[in-house]
Amino acid sequence: MGRELIDVHNIEPVVKFPKKYCCEEMCMHLNRRCNVHTFFECADNVVGYLGHGKYGLIIRDSGEFSASSVYRIRFCPWCGKRFGRKK
Repeated sequence: MGRELIDVHNIEPVVKFPKKYCCEEMCMHLNRRCNVHTFFECADNVVGYLGHGKYGLIIRDSGEFSASSVYRIRFCPWCGKRFGRKK
């Protein structure tokens, strides 16, 4: 399985978030909101929901803590559960 690096400018804003999360830590990170920055600009956000059951680590590589890409992940960084698997 190849690496998947996604340009944040190619990500459509997600309107519908998952109803359930794999763990409380993931829920906390995905529901964090900033009054100053957009989701991908806020340095407090480390993981994002990309839609369709896909998640990614936000890569801050464009200066001033702004993100320019997201590295798609297939497992939760906190609990280790695999994303996209139905129970």
